[in-house]
Amino acid sequence: MNQGGTFNGVQASEKVYQDFRLEVKNAGGHSSSPVKDNAIYHLAAGLARLQAYEFPVALNEVTRTYFERSAAVESDPRIAADMRALARPQTDLAAAARLSAMLPYYNAQMRTTCVATLLEGGHATNALSQLAGANVNCRILTSTLPSTVKDTLIKVLVDPVMSTGATDGLFLRNGEIPTYGIDGTFGDMEDVRAHGRDERVGVKQFYEGLEFQYRLIKALAR
Repeated sequence: MNQGGTFNGVQASEKVYQDFRLEVKNAGGHSSSPVKDNAIYHLAAGLARLQAYEFPVALNEVTRTYFERSAAVESDPRIAADMRALARPQTDLAAAARLSAMLPYYNAQMRTTCVATLLEGGHATNALSQLAGANVNCRILTSTLPSTVKDTLIKVLVDPVMSTGATDGLFLRNGEIPTYGIDGTFGDMEDVRAHGRDERVGVKQFYEGLEFQYRLIKALAR
């Protein structure tokens, strides 16, 4: 935990320090035969989404008092006005955006922050990486649970997949009944035989799919 300092007799807000490990694994291969599914590119795309994401502004009594008293000694009237705006009970998001853009320190006072600090990947100059990893360092406001930050990171980094196929759910959707299909059967992305003359699914994957559907339906039917 990183303890804040004091300012005009007011204790600055504390933040919880936590690291999250990101990993992308891949079958790899020789660099002379590159494929689109590249562990380094995959990780880089996720980090780019993380870079673009901002946690919401979350002010408390301590930070509001900090900005109120900082405004009294701020020489720039525009900055002082934005600080006073943030000291009010109703958060002024426009003022928060201006101060955040002006100085990283102000931004970190107002929200949880997460940033990539370490990067690794690959094992040879002529081979496709089988593992790419990154450390993401988060400074979490004490009013926010670390588990909530973890859930947010998962949502930002996840790669959603949507099937292009059709199901009998179309009859329900045409009746304005929201319908979602979830396939719990794993398959080999390099050996897709759906609707082919030799369509098949692995025995192990078949029983795993049954177990997944059973647990899902049982949980939803409670």
